[in-house]
This record gives sequence, C-alpha cells and structure tokens, in this order.
Amino acid sequence: MQPPSSLDEVRPESRAQAADTARARRKLRRASRIALFNWVGLGVSGVLSLALELSSQSLPLTGLVLLGLAWNERRGRALLLGTDPRAPRSLALNQLFLLAAVLVYCIHGAYVDWNGPSPVDAMLQADPELAAALGGDASENLGELSEWARTAALFVYGGVAAGSVLFQSLLALYYLSLRSAMTKLARAGAAPVQPSDR
Repeated sequence: MQPPSSLDEVRPESRAQAADTARARRKLRRASRIALFNWVGLGVSGVLSLALELSSQSLPLTGLVLLGLAWNERRGRALLLGTDPRAPRSLALNQLFLLAAVLVYCIHGAYVDWNGPSPVDAMLQADPELAAALGGDASENLGELSEWARTAALFVYGGVAAGSVLFQSLLALYYLSLRSAMTKLARAGAAPVQPSDR
C-alpha cells in the first residue's frame, strides 16, 4: 500500500487535527510576541527608573519592581514557547502584579501631589525675591495655578490607573485564554513553539 501522496488523500480527522494544531501554534506565537514586547518594555522602564532613582539617592523600589516583572515576563514567555501548561497562569499573574504596582504608584503619586507642598509654593519660598518681583496679585494667581496643577495631577493619575485596569485585566484574560491552545498542542504531542515559525 502506498502512502498518501497529497493532503487530499489524508483522512479528514487528521487534516482537522493538523489545522487545529497550526491554529494553536499561531496563537502561541502571537502571545509570545506580546510577551516579548512586554518583557523589553518592562526591562527598559525598569533600568531607566533604577537609574533615575539611584541618581536622586532614593530607594530604587519602582525600578526593582519593574525589573522583577520583566524577569517574570521573560520566564512566562519561555514557558509559553516550551508549551508548558503553567505559562498562561504565570503571564496572567504577571499582568495582575503589574496592575497592582501601577495602582500603588498612582495612589501614592496622587496623595503626594494633593497633600504635599506645591512646587509653585516651594519655588516662592526658596526665592523670596521672586514673590516680591511678582507682586501680591501674581502670588494669588500662582496659588490658583498650583491648585489647578494639583487637580490635573489627580486626573492624570486617575487616567493612568483606569487605563491600566482596563489594559492589564484584558491582557491577563487573553493570556488565560491560551490554556485551550496549550491543551490542543499537548494532546497532539506537538514540539515546542519556535518564535520564528510561520
């Protein structure tokens, strides 16, 4: 008996399984590209934050958190490419940890901007001649400007927090949706996914 010479002669269930496997592999490759982008973005942000925090002689907490999240994103991507069933959960949790970090950062920043000293007031206190040069009326206007700046900061932090809740939550759900693709590949006994596969 001769082996089938074309795809048309292969049994329909084999073709269907091959098509399912190909779709699952494409889905995992797409997710690995997203994870790669996140890994690089978090890593670059972490290094820049670390450099800024160290230059200002403050605790480099934000930079360290971002670098930790970048490391975990890289780890999750490696699990994903190896078709490890732990990958979707690992990547989804990383997004939720990133969300928590962004929310803490925004809440802290909004609190400090609202309750801390105004940059305009600090400038006027540091240089009393500036307040005299601006006159009494100008100081009042600068006080109004300071209040506007505080309100604008709240809107910015609130917008970043809301955007992060939406984006990180949806990305976590996307990563969790990869479980079915992982199961299909495991059932088919497929080899690990290569990022360069087409």
